[in-house]
Amino acid sequence: MQLYGNKYPIQDCTSGQCVPGLLYWNGYISPPLVNRTDAAGKCTGICGLPANYTSSNLPLIPYGATALPANAPSNTSLSTFWESQTAWVQLQDGSVVRTTYNTNLHPWRNQFEPAPWTFNLSASAFKSLALTEAVKLRLNADFFQVLNNPGLPLPGGNGILSTQNSQNSPRTLQLTLRLTW
Repeated sequence: MQLYGNKYPIQDCTSGQCVPGLLYWNGYISPPLVNRTDAAGKCTGICGLPANYTSSNLPLIPYGATALPANAPSNTSLSTFWESQTAWVQLQDGSVVRTTYNTNLHPWRNQFEPAPWTFNLSASAFKSLALTEAVKLRLNADFFQVLNNPGLPLPGGNGILSTQNSQNSPRTLQLTLRLTW
């Protein structure tokens, strides 16, 4: 796994509209999408990736595979299973069953990689006044996200961190007045 941080700004144009982002780590990006452009040179895939980009993980049947996996029927159209975790398992009676390989264990479960650091600061101030011996007034001012820092969201499984949205909510001020008697 390669951690890039904020080193590579990218454009994700796979939806037809380009969305800015950062390549935070080398997650799996389908090979046809890597730096793909049309005849006019306009990005139509994920552009801005380093020239030597390689994914840190691959599916069991990667894009472009031509060799049939073990136990796959000979008439299998392999291109329909590209980029999948499909496996064919031979049972004790000799029949073959198609299934999806999933251990429910992430391949990097024992590795720690820091995500973008984000923080939030909230503050509160209040003033209590005794209007009479039995009647009291309290004014509260609560400030949420005082510093109004946007914060970077977490990267997706493909290693791309979208800069389209903020991780944190905007600054909010809440005023309350409480009268007790």
